[in-house]
Amino acid sequence: MDDAGLPPISNSQRHAELSPLKASNALNLAKSRNPLKRCRLSVGRLDEFLRKSMSGKKRKRLGEADSVSLYSLDLNVKPKKRRPSLSRKASNASNGSTGSKPMEKLAGKFTRTFHRSFSFRDLVSLNSTKSSEKSGYKKPGTCSSTGKSTPSKSRRLSTYWHETVDQGKVQKLNKSELDRQEAIYELYKGEEDLIADLDMVRNTYQESMKKLGLLSDEDLTQIFGHIDDLIPLHQCLVDALRASRLPDGTTESVGQVIVQWVPKLEGYVSYCSNQVYAKALLDVKKRQPAVEDFLQRCQDSPFSRKLDLWSFLDVPRSKLVKYPLLFRSIQKMTPIKHDDHFYMEKAIQDVNVIIEKVDQETGRAKCQFTQEKLDYLDDRQRHPLIEQSTSVACDGVLRNSKGTKLHVFLFNKVLVLTRPVSRGRDIRYQVYRPPIPVDELIIEDSDSEGSGSSVKSVFPSVSQSEKNSYYVVFHHASKGQTYVLTANDEHDKRQWMQSIHSIVQSQHDLT
Repeated sequence: MDDAGLPPISNSQRHAELSPLKASNALNLAKSRNPLKRCRLSVGRLDEFLRKSMSGKKRKRLGEADSVSLYSLDLNVKPKKRRPSLSRKASNASNGSTGSKPMEKLAGKFTRTFHRSFSFRDLVSLNSTKSSEKSGYKKPGTCSSTGKSTPSKSRRLSTYWHETVDQGKVQKLNKSELDRQEAIYELYKGEEDLIADLDMVRNTYQESMKKLGLLSDEDLTQIFGHIDDLIPLHQCLVDALRASRLPDGTTESVGQVIVQWVPKLEGYVSYCSNQVYAKALLDVKKRQPAVEDFLQRCQDSPFSRKLDLWSFLDVPRSKLVKYPLLFRSIQKMTPIKHDDHFYMEKAIQDVNVIIEKVDQETGRAKCQFTQEKLDYLDDRQRHPLIEQSTSVACDGVLRNSKGTKLHVFLFNKVLVLTRPVSRGRDIRYQVYRPPIPVDELIIEDSDSEGSGSSVKSVFPSVSQSEKNSYYVVFHHASKGQTYVLTANDEHDKRQWMQSIHSIVQSQHDLT
């Protein structure tokens, strides 16, 4: 048995069924180690593959669809002008002729053919072809109803309105009206692309993972949320924009249509607020070999455009915050006396209200998620303001004087210093010091006067120029305690300073 884990295939066994040429190729394939080792093919599956690949199947013609090869990125095969016939090589190799090239090169050629012909679908169902057929696994990038490739697979980087209409009509428009038509079409095309992505996520990822038994129904609901509800929501806008288009391809008015559609975006509140839990669960499930393998194969395939699953799940949220800019672009190109100018302003105001609501609910969800991750060494660390907090203004890693990494959470009512600890595969945060209520928190900038003494007492061996770099000084007024922590860089430091000043100021305004 060789290093690839397969018993050698004797010449005599192959001669009984195959021609000398096929027998020689089969013998050389058995000696090829790397692809067999990676695919872990059984002898029976190898025999089946050989019969299929050598059965005189016609050569693929130019323009025919090709399967996705997992090894396509590893190959760099350059064709040569002329080379001796393969039959002569095989004959010489079988007879032990010294004039032929080594067997390894012949095996290498067959190996490259093997790489190119082995499809993504074959690799996914490599170990259990029958089970995958029973589970109804669909080739990624294929719609369930038509079997055609998803629009996202062949999506162009950009499409412009003037490319879709008669050029004679385009030449009759002035620059302002042309820009307005382009802005409306950008909104329309963006909705189509979003629907294509969401439909691909549902069909390729969600349904396939369910039928393959990779995740339970509960886990799928947690990770994918109410993604099914978002598709008809955006399809509604696509249909309305298409209906507003005149026969010549131009659109006279869209404002009223958009104003009537914006309230439907309320569905984003529940979807976005679930994302913090969805991301955490997805990260845990990705540690399972079967799930990790499935997701990686999908990411390596053209339909994903090299994006991972989370990038697609986060597309709706990123799309939501772009609507004010898209609406403003249409309004900017619309004459002030046009009805759309008023309607687009109202649409901008309405969508900003929804975005603010989404931010609030997402903040509450993140706050609750963080609270559930905290561990306490004793009850003195269980400050009631932690449970009363409704949002996390800022969080990140700071270091103390010993260089220990502390994960600091700035809730809207209390500052909590923690140390990350591992509980199996789960990351928890152990409360490190008594929490500091925001109304008792005094923050000092290390660049300001008066903070030098605090820094000097904690970092006596550090020069003055180094002290005033990225240090943030926290004072607990009632306890008389001081914490001098250092940020990674100036940007992190300023973010902490601004977040803390904002929270402290908001608390003072409430009182």
